[in-house]
Amino acid sequence: MLRVFGPDSGPRRATGPVGDLVNAMKKIAIALSALMSLAGASVMAQTSSTVDVTGLTFKIGTMFPLDDRISNVSDNFLSFGFEYQGGPGLGKNGEGFISADYFAKNLSFGGNSAVTLSFNNRLYRKGTDPNRSYAIAGVGMGFLNFGSSDSVFLVRAGLGKQLSDHNFIEAVATLSSKSNAGQFNTIGLYYGYKF
Repeated sequence: MLRVFGPDSGPRRATGPVGDLVNAMKKIAIALSALMSLAGASVMAQTSSTVDVTGLTFKIGTMFPLDDRISNVSDNFLSFGFEYQGGPGLGKNGEGFISADYFAKNLSFGGNSAVTLSFNNRLYRKGTDPNRSYAIAGVGMGFLNFGSSDSVFLVRAGLGKQLSDHNFIEAVATLSSKSNAGQFNTIGLYYGYKF
């Protein structure tokens, strides 16, 4: 639960427009995770000899925390995620996609982890060159467990470059609202594969 701090009191729940926004974003995040789960289930349920995974992307990389409370847990985190192309893109060369990312301190995937769900847009440079570059922007929710379970509103921005029709690299900054677990302010470096 997102909390705000008063000058002379302990944590209290966000109320008014901020609380309404947080509750709305939580509902959207839950709906997005359910939608992505259904999409994954429908792909797995296909009985034909070939499975169509067009629009699905897998990425892996590392995330570097910029917030002191998270960097006290670890200097960097393993990160991997899935994206599904869908929804309108902004601009003539835009591409909308839904992203679910997981961050963990190490391969044991214990309590020091986080999950983010976001709707994003890639805005490509003009042309159809398979090696073109692009900008990324997105909004979503993060669910943190770096010492205490909490949720935050977040925005994402970054740059990427296609290495081929299927391979790409990205650098993405994520900034979040405050929470008891700290802010989810990070820079991530990723390699991805588009199916």
